[in-house]
Amino acid sequence: MECVGPITCAWAFIGENVASIIATCAMAATFWQGYIARKHNKLSVKPFLDINRHSDYTAFSFKLSLVNQGLGPAIITSYSMKVEQKDCSYQHFHLKADELFKVLSEAVPDLDPIKLSIYTMEKGNAYIQPGEIIDILAINIPLEIYQTTDKALLRAKLDSISYCFDYESIYGQKSQAKYSNKNI
Repeated sequence: MECVGPITCAWAFIGENVASIIATCAMAATFWQGYIARKHNKLSVKPFLDINRHSDYTAFSFKLSLVNQGLGPAIITSYSMKVEQKDCSYQHFHLKADELFKVLSEAVPDLDPIKLSIYTMEKGNAYIQPGEIIDILAINIPLEIYQTTDKALLRAKLDSISYCFDYESIYGQKSQAKYSNKNI
């Protein structure tokens, strides 16, 4: 087909290549839809870890719980605990309970180590499912011991505890959950 002016040439080019133009637009729309779907999928399985503090100062108990309030599983890559700015972490996934016990014993001299429970995660088994709650630290002091305890010192010691959890989603999106007295 011979062109007789610029408008005729443009229509001739479009007419001859309409299938290629439509196929290119369809492919671009497909790639865009794939990108949007992947972005949505990442958001639909994103975990959100929160650390909750529960205290009962009548019959003394203190508990820190880790909760996954997100939509997907959280993969814990590392975590650490500090007490009075001292690192209580060993290597991956193990905590030094004796450091925490030593600090708390200053406030509660008769503290029984059995009443202190610290959750440790084994490497490779550090998944927290959506809605799952894990008590990462629990302290129960019998009432007769708590009555003779320096309560202000005990609260100060408990307030010096901080945790940091590094975690990621199944898509590899990295996040952190932190707890310290400043969060309260």
